[in-house]
Amino acid sequence: MQLFKYVIAVLILCGIPDIILFRLFYKWRNKTLKSLQWTSVIILLVVFSFAMIARYFTVSMVPMLAFGFVVMFFYIPKWFFWPFALLHHVKIGVSLAIISAIIVLYGVTFGRTGIITKQVDVYSYKIPESFEGYKIMQFSDIHLGSLIKGSGWIEALPDSLNQQEADLLLFTGDLVNMYALETFGWDSLFLRMEAADGKFAVRGNHDYSAYLDRGAIYADSATNIEHIEEAFGRFGFKLLNDTAAIISRGADKIAILGTENIGKPPFPQIGSVKEAVSAAGNVPCKILMTHDAAVWDSQIANVTDVMLTLSGHTHAAQMGVESMGIHWSPAKFIHKYWDGIYGNNAQLLYVNRGVGYITFPMRMGMSPEITLFVLHHSKEPAITYSVHRKYGRHPVFDTDD
Repeated sequence: MQLFKYVIAVLILCGIPDIILFRLFYKWRNKTLKSLQWTSVIILLVVFSFAMIARYFTVSMVPMLAFGFVVMFFYIPKWFFWPFALLHHVKIGVSLAIISAIIVLYGVTFGRTGIITKQVDVYSYKIPESFEGYKIMQFSDIHLGSLIKGSGWIEALPDSLNQQEADLLLFTGDLVNMYALETFGWDSLFLRMEAADGKFAVRGNHDYSAYLDRGAIYADSATNIEHIEEAFGRFGFKLLNDTAAIISRGADKIAILGTENIGKPPFPQIGSVKEAVSAAGNVPCKILMTHDAAVWDSQIANVTDVMLTLSGHTHAAQMGVESMGIHWSPAKFIHKYWDGIYGNNAQLLYVNRGVGYITFPMRMGMSPEITLFVLHHSKEPAITYSVHRKYGRHPVFDTDD
């Protein structure tokens, strides 16, 4: 069903401009434009055919992502061009088409691989004095099936995480796209990630076989889920399935909580915030991982005593604007909490936009992100925070995939 919706969307996105442009170019009797139009359509059909065939031989999403790139690179410019062409403003249409193609190329190269590091300083009376300056590193939504092993930018991820010298490393879900087989060959990458007090994780909606495609590589849903769970352990991460881990500094403690996924339909709704909070006992400083922030209003804020909630899931739609005081993405039309920090005087929510990508192999304006949380003891009753970029961009800009 997901594939069917994807194909219908592509037919609409591509079919409308193609029909219009074919009629225009034949009307104009311009051989060059007709040739370019036919070339783009043939490339689209070839790449789409390859992607459909590849589904039966690999769990990698790279062939489908290549098709997504062709759609974006050829057809976004067409959408900018054809309305102006119909109005006889060809030069304006050509200019906008070229600009849009350049933006897509940037998103595929630097935009997709240029991971930024953000630091969030959290001040609360719930944070014990012995945990002053305690560092927690979060990353999310890596989607291994969309990546190519050995690519320089992703191989540098452990170094980007480790250079923060975090006490804890937290992963907030979506390890894979669909298949446990996607995790094979990535052990060394995850095992190079280090944190003094351990590595913890929760699963995202993609980690429950929610998108399992039985028409391609066959995988039993229950077995697939079991093997994905095993992969977390293989990578050195402890899954917190509606439970908590207690971190101690002498007599002082903080609690790291985690839930299984609790998303809006059709995503899995099997986690329990209540069970996770109960597992933390009476530890005042509670930090909760839950993949989808949609649960914040109904089950966390003003319902529990969780100090900080960490989520992912949205990718910030992999496109938007974050410049000159503007913070906007089409993700805001889908998700109430889609990127960055939210909350009130007593509780905070942070939505990480993720490291990886899905559907389209690009990010435009919403760079992939890793986030460093630094805890500070405060005597003030309200929780306060500050957010800034710590080291700027990821040190490696290799775009060999």
